[in-house]
Amino acid sequence: MENIIFSSCLELKKAMESDPRFILLKEKEEKALKDEEVVSLITKKEAILMEYSSILSYKKKDDPEVISIEKKLHQAKLQLDLHPLVKEYNEQYKIVKNIIMEINDIIFSPFQKKILDIEVK
Repeated sequence: MENIIFSSCLELKKAMESDPRFILLKEKEEKALKDEEVVSLITKKEAILMEYSSILSYKKKDDPEVISIEKKLHQAKLQLDLHPLVKEYNEQYKIVKNIIMEINDIIFSPFQKKILDIEVK
């Protein structure tokens, strides 16, 4: 039984890796991560995120300084998300995410139903 499950998982993995939609996502990711402007925007966003996390360790969320950094973080994320290469990646990611969610539903919904049945009883 375990061998059947394992081989089925391997087949699914191979099918996903060879699916044109997954391949396109990987290509778009690689293209975006090779772009200097995208890397710069990611680095900027991550630096602000670290600053935000740090300041939250000793100030409250409604502190004016925290609010200011939160706005900077929002702007940095917006700039990143509006970059054409990132937009292309995100659009393809949504397609792949929906496929994965469908696969997840097909595989795990029988188990989730059983769990819900047990909880109801």
